[in-house]
Formats: sequence, C-alpha cells, structure tokens
Amino acid sequence: MTAAINVARVRQVLNEIIDPCSAAAGAPAGLDDMGIVLDVRCTPRGVVTDLHVVLGATDPHCMMTGAFMADGQRRLRSLPDVGEVIIEIDRTAIWTPARLSAAYTSRLAEHRQRRRAARLAAVATR
Repeated sequence: MTAAINVARVRQVLNEIIDPCSAAAGAPAGLDDMGIVLDVRCTPRGVVTDLHVVLGATDPHCMMTGAFMADGQRRLRSLPDVGEVIIEIDRTAIWTPARLSAAYTSRLAEHRQRRRAARLAAVATR
C-alpha cells in the first residue's frame, strides 16, 4: 500500500509556515499562499513517500530561507508515512506578486483597503 501523503497535503503543511514579512505588514500568509513553494514532488517508496520540495524567496537576499527549510523539514518529517525529505532553495527564481494565491491576493487587497480607510479617517478627525 502506498503512503497517503500527496502534493496538496505537503503544500498545506508548508502553508502553515508564516512568512514574517507578510506578518510584519499586518497580513500574515503561509509559504504556499506567498508563492514561495515552487515545486513539490512525492515519490512512493514501499510504505513511505519521499518528498522533494523547491522553495523560492520573495527576495534573493532573504535571510529566512534557512529557517523556512528547517521548519519545513521538521513539519514534513513529523507526518506519518513520510520517508526522505529534501528541501532546496532556488535563488534564481524571480518572485513577483503574481505568485500570490488568489485567496491571499483578495485578503491582502481587503487589508490594504482597511488600512487606507483608517488613515483617511484619522486625517479627517484632525
């Protein structure tokens, strides 16, 4: 029997890792919603599934990639039926806002609209 782990589950787990820049901006997003998870491959091997993940970064000089890798390794290895876990960083991948998930793009737009409205309200009361 092959392991139950699949690409969607891997992306879900990696999306639990919050990008600190998005959190600092007031609209926290996970790695998958940020478009940082570039590729996921699941390879069944007996009763386990080996995982190979490629992550990018929103900036080539991002200092969080090591933390993303370590946290991803820890989380994915804790899943049942997971064998080997390899996580790589592709520093050549160019990140653009087009990589954001549709759901996060919508949530971010709402957040920005609320911030604009709050700033305008603050100015109006002066």
